[in-house]
Amino acid sequence: LAISYEANGRAYTAGVCPAGNIINKKECESASDYRSRKLITPTRSYVSSILNKYSASVFRNEPTRTLDNPTLEFLYYNADGYGTTLNDLMKAALLDAQKYGESFLLASSTAADTETLTLAQKTSSGAYPYIRRISYDAVANYEEIDENLIEAIVLLMDENGKTFARYMNDTIFVDVKIDDKYRVLGVGEAYSHGYDGIPLVKIEPLVDACQAAPIVTGK
Repeated sequence: LAISYEANGRAYTAGVCPAGNIINKKECESASDYRSRKLITPTRSYVSSILNKYSASVFRNEPTRTLDNPTLEFLYYNADGYGTTLNDLMKAALLDAQKYGESFLLASSTAADTETLTLAQKTSSGAYPYIRRISYDAVANYEEIDENLIEAIVLLMDENGKTFARYMNDTIFVDVKIDDKYRVLGVGEAYSHGYDGIPLVKIEPLVDACQAAPIVTGK
């Protein structure tokens, strides 16, 4: 669906994606003609224009928010630590959910992960909170009850660019060292993350399935 949304790049013009062919071979078409047709087929992005228009309508009127403490005010204007407003971050997260069926947001802080501090303590010590956008394929597994996440395993990247897995629930983090094939090499000690609940939130589109699916498949 992301390929259809972007409608560009080698994967699209080659006519293939992980789910199968984007451009199907005609019954009486030769293999060489089929290859040629895939290369010359225009890559018009109807999916992106439709989803972008829908997403823009959802955020046409800015939500009213009560900023009753400095932490919330900071997040409102700088949600991800790179100057992205909270509204823009939520708009991007919803668009990802519309494309893939779900997306995730992870509460985090510039304080060292192993420091057992509450959010207020981290903020008062000079660290600032931020929200990470987590792609659907970076959440290796999760469990939920009544649509509320209770535990999850998330693939993250350390300061050296190395991928590791982090188990989380409503009270603790456990970091797991993995290799390039995602085999477990070592499990760290559990430590408190200081949040009142699991700091991972799942974002879903306003329908049961990915909204791009019927557009792409024509159903």
